[in-house]
Amino acid sequence: MTNTVVFLIYHGMGHFNACFRLAKSLSSDHDVVFAGHSSFKSYIETQGFIFYPLSTVPFGMGLEQWINEQQKSKYPYLKTIQDRWSDRLYKLREAELNQLLKDLEPDTILIDSYQSTDFIVLYPSIKNTSTRVAFIQTMLPTIVRENLPPINSTILPSDTDEIKKAWKQFRWKSIKKTAKEKLRYLGMDDNAIIQRRIGKNKIPTSLLAEEKNLRGASFTNIDEFILAPAEFDFQQHISNVFQKYIGFQPDLKRIEVSDMEYFKLDAEIRRKVKENESILIYCSFGSVRASDTSAVNTF
Repeated sequence: MTNTVVFLIYHGMGHFNACFRLAKSLSSDHDVVFAGHSSFKSYIETQGFIFYPLSTVPFGMGLEQWINEQQKSKYPYLKTIQDRWSDRLYKLREAELNQLLKDLEPDTILIDSYQSTDFIVLYPSIKNTSTRVAFIQTMLPTIVRENLPPINSTILPSDTDEIKKAWKQFRWKSIKKTAKEKLRYLGMDDNAIIQRRIGKNKIPTSLLAEEKNLRGASFTNIDEFILAPAEFDFQQHISNVFQKYIGFQPDLKRIEVSDMEYFKLDAEIRRKVKENESILIYCSFGSVRASDTSAVNTF
């Protein structure tokens, strides 16, 4: 009987793309299924994979307001407060992921580290089963360590003074963010939502990491497969035996969907590289918000 591997991936194109080559490798002796937001169904199936559409979003990530705006709630702010206190996003996610377990009966689930709270949702249903769970990190680890620059900064690891300044700013921003959320949502900030459910789902302390994550919940003693080489990370990060750096996994046969302007520009760049016998260095920025495009263009 063929084993089933489920990739439970965050709703970002770059997150799916990063997993395709690994998924194709596994598909030689496993049934591979991608699960994610339903809007990606056509794209994933174009790559030749089975897609399990989800209508819910991960909980504890501040998506309540966005959901209510998408659903055109009459009073989105008040509904957001209600949702946070009633744990609505968690309950919806729990029902859908439990249905996924029933429908697919997976042997292995790879959870996108960006939505690590899905592990909290799945834990009660899989703790006494043979289903294995690991995280898949499509970027570098987002663990917060005070002796190193924040991963979202441009500070060099040798610049100790700037690192100290960055950490002061980081702590202050975290305090302000938490205080703002507590005030705005009457005490139910993102971390409070996550901690409440960790307690209710009885997640063992042996699985909870002391170090914070830039997003979501932090875990330990759970394998995390990192789709980047160890050489790209800070040396001090490479100490956790549960983190496996398996390197970049580009799928060169991925079927792209782009406009003609992209292909014209690509052809022109390749022509210049060939004529000048140059070397082309490709940098992927992942998902870029509209407000960040100027910084990307400057780079």
